[in-house]
Amino acid sequence: MKTCTSILIFSGFIFMAPQLKAQISIQPVIAINFSGIAGGPGYANFDHDYGWAGGGKAIIPIGKKYFIDPGLIATTKSYKYHFTAPYTINNLEIPALIYEHLIFGYIEAPVSIGRKFSSGLHTGAGVFFAWQLTQRRNEIINYTLDLNYIVTDVTTESFTREITGDKFQAGLSATLGYVKANFDLVLTSQYHLTPLMGFTTDDPDKLHFINLSLSLAYQFTLAKRKPTL
Repeated sequence: MKTCTSILIFSGFIFMAPQLKAQISIQPVIAINFSGIAGGPGYANFDHDYGWAGGGKAIIPIGKKYFIDPGLIATTKSYKYHFTAPYTINNLEIPALIYEHLIFGYIEAPVSIGRKFSSGLHTGAGVFFAWQLTQRRNEIINYTLDLNYIVTDVTTESFTREITGDKFQAGLSATLGYVKANFDLVLTSQYHLTPLMGFTTDDPDKLHFINLSLSLAYQFTLAKRKPTL
C-alpha cells in the first residue's frame, strides 16, 4: 500500500510539472558509494566497503524554492566481515578464520523533495526502491594444519554468484548538495528499511545496508520557463 501511494504521488508531481511551466533539467550522474552494515550477529566483525553508481535523474521545480528529483541509478553496495568457526578437513574439525566479501548490484529508483538556496546549496529527503540484479560472494578461509608434527598454514579461496539476498529493497534518504556552473556535487545518505536477507524470518540479527554516496552530475535543461505576458 505504501509503495502504491508513493508511486501515485510521484506520478502526480510529474504530470503537474508542465502545468507549472517549470524549467525541467536532467542530470547524468556518477558516484562513489561507501557502504556499511547495521545489525548482524555478535560473533562476526563487520567492515565497510566501497562501490560505484551511475545513471540519471530529473530536476522538476515546484515553485521557486522546491523541487523533486526522480532518478534511475545502477549501483553496487558491498560489505566485508570475518569470524572464527570450526572447519572440517580430513574428517577433523579445526578452528579457521573465515573472511567474507559480499557485493550487491542493484537498479535503484530514488525520488526526493528538495529545497534550494540562493547560495547554491540544496537539501532534500526522500525514499528509494531497488531491485537486486547481481551478487558476488568472495570467501577466504585460513587455518593451520598439523600432520605428523608438520605444521602448515593453509589458505583457500572461492567465490559464488548466487543471489542469496532479498531482491526487493526500499529505504529512506537524505541529501546535501551544491550547484556551481551547472555542476552538482551531492552527498547522499541512505538507510535500507528492508533487510538484506531473511525478510520473512524471525532472525533478530537481520542486516540492513547504510550507504553514503558522493556524486557529481551536470544539468542539461529540457524545458525553459515561458515568459509571462
